[in-house]
Amino acid sequence: MCKRIYAATFLAAALLGVAACGPTKSVRTDRNLVLSATPGLESPTVPVSALVVARGSVSVQIGYGKYDLETLTVTPSGPGPFPLAVISHGVPFGGETARRKIRLRRYLPLAEDFARRGYKAVVFARRGFAASSGPYQEGRGCRDSTGLSFALSARNGGIDYAAVIEAFATYPDVDGSKVVVAGQSGGGFAASALASNPPPGLIGIVSFAGGRGGMKKDGRRIRGNCNEEGFVRAFGRFGDGATIPALWLYSTTDKLFWPELVDRAFEAYAANGAPVRLERVGALWFTDNGHYLYRREGRRIWSPLIDAFLDAIGAPNRKPDTAS
Repeated sequence: MCKRIYAATFLAAALLGVAACGPTKSVRTDRNLVLSATPGLESPTVPVSALVVARGSVSVQIGYGKYDLETLTVTPSGPGPFPLAVISHGVPFGGETARRKIRLRRYLPLAEDFARRGYKAVVFARRGFAASSGPYQEGRGCRDSTGLSFALSARNGGIDYAAVIEAFATYPDVDGSKVVVAGQSGGGFAASALASNPPPGLIGIVSFAGGRGGMKKDGRRIRGNCNEEGFVRAFGRFGDGATIPALWLYSTTDKLFWPELVDRAFEAYAANGAPVRLERVGALWFTDNGHYLYRREGRRIWSPLIDAFLDAIGAPNRKPDTAS
C-alpha cells in the first residue's frame, strides 16, 4: 500500500503520465550476457531489524599514498563471511564546496537492499569528496572528443573502488571472492571502468544513470551533455576487453543522459563483446528528472531489476520483500 503522498505530488505524477505510487515498467536489452544455469543460492531475506549500520572510514593505499575514505557500512547480523557490495556516489555541480557536502546516507536504501540480500554493503566517498582525504581526481574533459579525458576520470574513480575492495577483502566477515560494485552517475561511470580491468573477486557491476558531462543553466540541470562524443567513446573504451557483467539502469526522463545518447554508449560498450544488460524505465512519479532513479522512492522499480540481474549472473542473492 502506498504511503501518504501530497496533492502536489499527485498532480505532478498526473502531468508526467505515471502512477503516483506504482512502479514504472522497464524495457530490457541484453548484449553478450550469458545467463547463469545455476542462479545464486537463495535463502530468506535478512530483516531490516537485523542489519547493523555504522559510519566510519577505511584506510587505503593508492600508489604511494595513503588515504582515509569516509564509509557507511550496512552488515547483516552474524559472523559471515558475507559477499561484498561496494557503492559510491555521483559528482555534484558546485566545485569543491559541493563535493565536500556529499552525504553517504542518500545511498543507505541501496546499501540496505544489498545487505538484506546477504551482502556486507559499503558506501564510500572517493578521494576529494565528503570527509575523504586526498585531492579530487575526476576532472571531466568536456572538450576532449576522443573520450580519453572522460575515461581517465572514470578510471581514477575506479582506482578508489578497487582500493576499498582490497581493504575490505581482508575483513574476517567478508568473502572477497564475491564482490559487486554499484554507483550512481559519476560513481556508475567509475564502476563501469572496472569492467575491463577488474579487481580480484569482482563478479558484477550495477550502474545507476552512469556517466559524466551533465550540464547546468541558471542553477538547474538541463537536458544536455558537454561532450556527447567523448561520453560515447569512453564507454567504448570501458567495454573493450570487458569480462564482468554489468547492469545499466536509466530512465527515459534523465536530463543528463537521454535515451538516444545512452543507446549510442550502450552499443559502443557492447561492440567488442562486453556482457551488459540495459534496463530502461519510463517517467518517475517522484521527480521529473530520471537521473534520480536511485533514490529510496524508486526502490520498487530498481530492487526487482537488481534481483533479476544477480540471478542472471549467478551471484549470491536473497529475496528482499520490495513492499517493505
